[in-house]
Amino acid sequence: MVIPAVDSVMQTALDHSLRAVTDMLHQAGADTACTAACADPDPAPVWCDQQVVIAVSLGHWPMALEGIRAWSNEQREAARTRCRMSLVAVEDGEVLPIGMRVHGVYGQALPLTVERFPDFTEALGLPLRTNDMQKAVRDAVDQLTAYSYALVRRAHRAPGWSADPHQPPPPEVTAAEFAGAHSTLLEQAESGTPLSEREQSRIRAAVALFELCQLAEEDGTGPGLAAGLAALDPHHLVLPDDNPAVKVADNALAAAIEADRASYR
Repeated sequence: MVIPAVDSVMQTALDHSLRAVTDMLHQAGADTACTAACADPDPAPVWCDQQVVIAVSLGHWPMALEGIRAWSNEQREAARTRCRMSLVAVEDGEVLPIGMRVHGVYGQALPLTVERFPDFTEALGLPLRTNDMQKAVRDAVDQLTAYSYALVRRAHRAPGWSADPHQPPPPEVTAAEFAGAHSTLLEQAESGTPLSEREQSRIRAAVALFELCQLAEEDGTGPGLAAGLAALDPHHLVLPDDNPAVKVADNALAAAIEADRASYR
């Protein structure tokens, strides 16, 4: 049952809050891309069970972030905000998993937690950008790096050292697991059918990863994957010329990033 008076009060609260946060963003130099209202699973007060979500382009996100952090309780009270207000960043028609929230009249702005984004993307009518390919490639690279470290340790330990019973899987297992998890993608690559930008990037990432699996067959004494990654200077990131494994790992991760960026384009 909907009580008209309560419904009217709720709509007024949403209107005031949306107007206030839009004015705040404008003063901070950020424009809104789109806005929506959705249910608030943890309302305070309980009658205010709706919240406002505002999408801001990634290019304007730094200004939006600065604005919401500086938005005081007194300013929100003067603007008559009452419901929860959340900002999310968008790029290329996708919601990025980046956001801030603030309550109507009290508390500081806090980062959004991941469980909030599905409701926001549904309300805004935009997909959530995922990092599925990045995670898959990163997990495989981490597994190959652990294997490389194990080879280095074994090569430099005295013969009397006991072997570690918990050894990372060898590269052929990593390659097989990745191929099994992405069998549909690999079948598409072999079929010769036209591929989207995302699919092309995913295939480039897979090809680079399989190449890395071959390079990871090392003896632990030369410039392998683990040694190359450990030698990188975080303040001067230049890929080494004498370590092809590091370059191929970088190619795989770069292609995975592009695949996730192109998930909607």
